Amino acid sequence: LWIGTFQNGVTYNSLNPKKIYSFLPLIGAKSGKYISSVFYHNENIWIGTMDKGLWRYDTKNGSYAREKGITSRSILCFFYDAKSNSYYAGGDQGFYILDKSKNWKKLLDKTVRSICTDKFGRLWLATWQGILIFTPSTENLVIVTEKNGLSSNMGYVLLQERGSQTIWCGTIGGGLNKISYTTNGISSIKNYTYKENGRGISNNHIWCLYEDKKGNIWAGTDAGLNFINKQQQISQLSLPEIANIKIT
Repeated sequence: LWIGTFQNGVTYNSLNPKKIYSFLPLIGAKSGKYISSVFYHNENIWIGTMDKGLWRYDTKNGSYAREKGITSRSILCFFYDAKSNSYYAGGDQGFYILDKSKNWKKLLDKTVRSICTDKFGRLWLATWQGILIFTPSTENLVIVTEKNGLSSNMGYVLLQERGSQTIWCGTIGGGLNKISYTTNGISSIKNYTYKENGRGISNNHIWCLYEDKKGNIWAGTDAGLNFINKQQQISQLSLPEIANIKIT
């Protein structure tokens, strides 16, 4: 289990025996300690940092190097699309794809914080200017904002719901959005926000999303953990230890 930390680089947990180790070859003494994303695929571990760009660690031969062609110093998200066998990276200075020549190419000059793909192969990108829907084959770009029904343009995290044409978007300050889509675009957007009567989510800052085996959507906020079941009923996890804790 590989873990990215905020000040101590990358650590990994050996499950047998159970022990945590530090992985520090790319860190150095003064930089690279702030890890924003860790992704494993085909014996490579992709490590996004907040100050030293994107790195690739080859677990087979133990080599590691910083990826060239990416101008962003801060890599905010990394995504692998199995259908197209494509790697994508989002950073503070652009959105990139690893092309067939194994070179990184900038597709958009936007700060991208989260990436997911929908049922039709389109890429959804969370930005501070709303959600961008990008079609790789045509490079067509659609922008979804508050004018289209989003609760906030400040998108932070995206999640494609299994087995449906639904994408969830967590925002900073605007709560949660359930976005239904078709081949032609957005069909509806439903907002979930904080309500003082306790019937909404516990906070409007959404930092992480997860779908469990039962199809419940879990949302980590500035004030605890929430989940929405298949009947669209909202519950706030009542454990006092995490009731007002930031969940990321």
